[in-house]
Amino acid sequence: MAKATNTEAIERASGMSWSAWAELLESKGGERLSHAELAKVAGVRWRELGVDSPDWWAQGVAVAYEQAIGRRRPGQRSDGRHEVSVSKTFGRDLDHTLETWAAVAGGAAPFRGVSTDEAPTTSASEKWRYWRATLVDGTKVQATIGLRGTGKPYAAVTHAGFESGDETDEWKTYWRGLLADAASNAGA
Repeated sequence: MAKATNTEAIERASGMSWSAWAELLESKGGERLSHAELAKVAGVRWRELGVDSPDWWAQGVAVAYEQAIGRRRPGQRSDGRHEVSVSKTFGRDLDHTLETWAAVAGGAAPFRGVSTDEAPTTSASEKWRYWRATLVDGTKVQATIGLRGTGKPYAAVTHAGFESGDETDEWKTYWRGLLADAASNAGA
């Protein structure tokens, strides 16, 4: 079985080896199960372990397993499209992080020469802040801002909707650099 991209994080959070996760899924007919079915099996185990956000972690296990059995490439979504995601810890608070990200992203547009379809939007809830943009090539970019377990804010940028994985490495490098610029401007 091939190694998937996020198995180390799964092992740390669960206290289970990746091979134990794979054995669990295989015992339930893993290769024949859909993504949703894999996540359901994993979710039961995460709940037994008493971990925070068991559904989120269950999705991660399902994706890692699909990568390990060759059903999905790293960065590929269940619909066959590809995405990239990067994150960076910031200082101060959620609102300041959103303001800083929006200012840096606004100054960088067009992104790698690709303009936005319309002006980016922002929204907020008690625990989260969001910045969203649709690019003229049909891909979508979202910055999700929340708090890490340490209480420090972070921004995670996800760029989704690529037909193939051909450009994902370049975009990942681009967004990582833009996040670093924003974090630097925020005093992180």
